[in-house]
Amino acid sequence: MATLAPVKRYTAEDLLNFPNDGIDRWIIGGQLREEPSEFAELGMTVRNRFHSSSMSFVTTLLTVWSRTQPKPRGTVYCGEIGVILHDGDDSIGVDIAYASPDVVAIQDDSTTLLKGIPTLIVEIWSPNNSKASMDEKLTSYLTAGVSTVWIVDPRWKTVTVHHCGLAPRTFKVHDSIPADTALPGLVAPVIDCFE
Repeated sequence: MATLAPVKRYTAEDLLNFPNDGIDRWIIGGQLREEPSEFAELGMTVRNRFHSSSMSFVTTLLTVWSRTQPKPRGTVYCGEIGVILHDGDDSIGVDIAYASPDVVAIQDDSTTLLKGIPTLIVEIWSPNNSKASMDEKLTSYLTAGVSTVWIVDPRWKTVTVHHCGLAPRTFKVHDSIPADTALPGLVAPVIDCFE
């Protein structure tokens, strides 16, 4: 009887050791996921201007809100911040994350990735995203205990808000995302994510 070789379980450390070769990589359930970029030969992941401007606008919106919160404040991270979820079984690069003061306080120099569960994760659709990979990431975030996930779509100018156990709600450009108990006082006009 043949013995199957054990399946390698990837860790956050493995993720940090991959080359910067234009391949989007993340780990879910200890398994490596890769999404090749059409620009891999350039050695980088290329985003389009709509993705980049939405990232800038959403980061600004969250940073301005965060600075109105009492100290100690949480921190807004952007630009494919690596987040370790599920005790290292999931290590995912996210577009934008807001970490509460408690999560910020546990960071140390053992890794450049964010350890702990962010309060908010924002993913922005880009040309190289697939629905399957976005759905898998979303499931991982909510299963890990992320309170709120925004999926920002620059093409249709919508923001879909997800909370564990609740139906997602999509907000259009003339709407505002209502205040969330996990993000006190943050009422976000959707237009501010795009202009």
